[in-house]
Amino acid sequence: MKRQLLSLALFVPVWLVAQIPNGGFEQWSPSGSGFNDPNGWVTGNLTTWSLGESLMCEQGSPGAVGSYYAKVTTRNVVGVGTLPGLILAGTAENPGFPYAQRPEALNGTYQYNIPSGDLGSITVSFSKWDGSQTQAVGGAFVSIQPGTQSNWASFSAPIIWYTTDVPDTATVTILSSSGSPTAGSTIWVDDLSFGAATNINEQVGAPTFSVAMTPGTGRLTITADANMSVTELIDARGRVQRSVTINGLRGELDVNGLANGLYVARVRFADGNVTSRPFIKR
Repeated sequence: MKRQLLSLALFVPVWLVAQIPNGGFEQWSPSGSGFNDPNGWVTGNLTTWSLGESLMCEQGSPGAVGSYYAKVTTRNVVGVGTLPGLILAGTAENPGFPYAQRPEALNGTYQYNIPSGDLGSITVSFSKWDGSQTQAVGGAFVSIQPGTQSNWASFSAPIIWYTTDVPDTATVTILSSSGSPTAGSTIWVDDLSFGAATNINEQVGAPTFSVAMTPGTGRLTITADANMSVTELIDARGRVQRSVTINGLRGELDVNGLANGLYVARVRFADGNVTSRPFIKR
C-alpha cells in the first residue's frame, strides 16, 4: 500500500506541492493592537491604526474560496498624506518566503475599485542568493487599471524567467496604489497560488505598444500604435523607477543604472488609455 501511495505521489504536479503561505487568507491572528493581520503577511495596519485612520488591510468574509479574503485600501492620513495600501508576503525582518520551484503563473481571484489616475498591482518576484548577493531570477506583474470589478474574477499572470536558475525565495506584493495614490483605491484578493497559466487579463480595446532594448545604449525604445503622453518603468514592487514624457508614436527611456530583473513598461496614451507590458533588463 505504501508503495502504491508513493507511485501516485510521483504523478502529482510539482506546483501543487509548494504554494504561497496563507495565499487564501484563511488564517488571521490578533496583532495585539486591536485588529487582525493575515498570518504570513506584512501590512501597514499598525501605521494607519496608530495615526487614527482605518486599516490598510482588512479581513473580509466570505471569500471567493473559503471563509475569508484580504481587502487592501489606500488611506489618507491627516498630517502624513495619502498612503498606498500595501501587503507583502513574509515578515518585516525577512520579506518573502522560501521557494525552490519554477511555476508557470501566479493565479488568484480579485475585485477592485481603482479611481481614474491611479493603478493597482499584484506582483511576484523570485530570487536566489548566489553566495555574495541576491540575484533576480524571474517574476510576474498584474497591472490593475482604473475601474470597478464588483464580482470575483480570476487572473493569471505568466511568470517570466530571465535566468535558468531555480530560485530560493519568492516575494508576493499587493499594492492598491501604484499610479497617483488616491484615498479609497481598493483591491480585494483571494485564492493566490502558483500553477499553470489559465488566462491573461488584457484591457480590451486599448492601444498597444512594443519595447526593445537598443544594444550598447542602455536605452529602451517604445513604439506604439497611438500617440503616447507618458511612459513609466515600474519594478517588481510596484515602484516607478523611470518616467518620461513622450509625445508621439515612438520614444526612448533611459534604463542605465537600474538593476537587472523584471520591470513593467506602462504607457499612458494621449486618449487616456493606459497599457502595461513586462520588460526584462539583463
